[in-house]
Amino acid sequence: MLSELCSIALDQLKSGSVSKSKFSKAAAALQVDASELEAAVNALAHVLLECARRSASEDDMVNSVDELSFSDASKAALRSCYSGSAKELRALLADTASLRLPHYHNAEWRLDVSLGTRHCRNALTPSILLQLETRDMADLPQQHMLQLDYANLDHLVQQLEQAVKESNSKHARRILRYVK
Repeated sequence: MLSELCSIALDQLKSGSVSKSKFSKAAAALQVDASELEAAVNALAHVLLECARRSASEDDMVNSVDELSFSDASKAALRSCYSGSAKELRALLADTASLRLPHYHNAEWRLDVSLGTRHCRNALTPSILLQLETRDMADLPQQHMLQLDYANLDHLVQQLEQAVKESNSKHARRILRYVK
């Protein structure tokens, strides 16, 4: 029966959700409440996913659930489920771990200065024209044109410096370690 629950947990991890009818059929066969079975399948999916995230061996995975006092047959079913799906779970984690955000590739800028107009002869108004090229996960280029005055450029520089400073903080490094 644990092998069937493992297959339901794997289906849930692959598709994101499992139909309620599948839970109700399995709950009727086990004579338990469907919500309890759903919680058990979620817990099993979490265990399988965490073991795959940590690249645990089959023995390590079985030892991690050793305190649950499973029978030897249940441990064997859990081991076979994990061994058959570990590579697939790692690939699933690799796909979902990346944020698929565009990343910086190139930047070109130009400084334009207006020296004056008919009405105001001595008014200097600088503006920066920035062409930013990013690449998405498929390595396709995207061009973005930005026009900034000095105040907005200064604010942008301050925000980027603050982001770099925060990314080097202990808290950010701790979160990054847990995400990896």
